[in-house]
Amino acid sequence: MNVDIAGRLRAEYEYLWHDSMFELPDGWTEPLVVLLEKMYRLSTVGPSNFMTPGIITWCQVRVEVYMSSAIAFASPMMPSHHWHPDRALACIEALSEFHGKTQETCSVCGAEGHLRMRMLGSSREGVYCDLHHLATVEKMDRAMALYTECRLLFPEVHGTAINLDVPDHLFDLLSSTFRSILKVVDRYEALGKVLITRVEMDDGALFVRVRYDLTYAFIGVQMEVNAMIADLETLSDEATRKHNLLRGSDAP
Repeated sequence: MNVDIAGRLRAEYEYLWHDSMFELPDGWTEPLVVLLEKMYRLSTVGPSNFMTPGIITWCQVRVEVYMSSAIAFASPMMPSHHWHPDRALACIEALSEFHGKTQETCSVCGAEGHLRMRMLGSSREGVYCDLHHLATVEKMDRAMALYTECRLLFPEVHGTAINLDVPDHLFDLLSSTFRSILKVVDRYEALGKVLITRVEMDDGALFVRVRYDLTYAFIGVQMEVNAMIADLETLSDEATRKHNLLRGSDAP
């Protein structure tokens, strides 16, 4: 979620906000606001005197985000005898409505969307409108093109192919590095002996794992490839940091 929008929601719904809500994509912000507003109204009570706040925290709310939807969970904070049937039903209905809305709302822009299943060679699936579904397909096409171009750097496929579908702000960096690695490996005549075995994103950070056939690979190719991968991971961290800063400044 956009950091500025998240900051405003956290300030407005202080007693209901949970840091798990940061993980929601921008397109699902409106369903979250509707949920928080309904939970806020359930928590509003008339103050007994001027020293008593008008808000009672009836429950804690957190969310879990999946490719196909998001689910909200409420943990009661008040003893059960305070929860009359109407209040409990309204809480359940709010949670259910949030889940349903995320299943039919584009996770990118918030327009009407549908679940788009993953395609061969990619782990990407999700809820997209027609426009952003096309953009997703284009991203998968470019990832598959890079995979084909650098095929000799990857092990033989016996299951799921290595996924090169990284975030937009990292793709050019990844592709240029892999092309450079391919040239180095070819120069050392070590094709098939230097294999990239994993490309993964972990909490916004890019990690690349490589395996060498020590019987054939020279120490020179190992040093050059290791240096390029180290540079890739360092530069990707910096690119992600800048991307997140710009993303926060784009809030309306």
